Amino acid sequence: MTPNKALYRIRQDFRYVSDDKRDRWVIGPFEGPFEGDCEDFALTLLMRIADSEAIMWVMLAKGDARIEHVLSDRGNGHAVLWVKDAGYVDSIHQVWRPERMFEHEFTYSSAQIRKKLSGKTVRKPANKGLMLVALACAAFAFFTLTQRFR
Repeated sequence: MTPNKALYRIRQDFRYVSDDKRDRWVIGPFEGPFEGDCEDFALTLLMRIADSEAIMWVMLAKGDARIEHVLSDRGNGHAVLWVKDAGYVDSIHQVWRPERMFEHEFTYSSAQIRKKLSGKTVRKPANKGLMLVALACAAFAFFTLTQRFR
């Protein structure tokens, strides 16, 4: 799905709800309404753009997408999604922009995102075989990139 179409749909489906005391990351459904915070918004939007969770992980591994931790105008931690050829978007503004809206702190690695999600994904992957293929592709992409910079 194109970034613009995915964002249009997620604007209709998303309702912001902050986490309770414990930070919890989840990926919402491919379609339909869901509740969550800024990380949930970013992950769900990216999955919808990628058209599958497996491809989402490949995009993150290749650097075609990333989730960044920024400081909001109030100084609070906030998650922003960046997608190649689309730009930055977050749950507050919900508009693609060419530049980051807030002060950048760090970019989450795929491993950090997986750890945050660990066991808390709202739905199970539809096809475990496809997930294994995606992980193999991500490992190959990582190996290829590291070899290129030696």
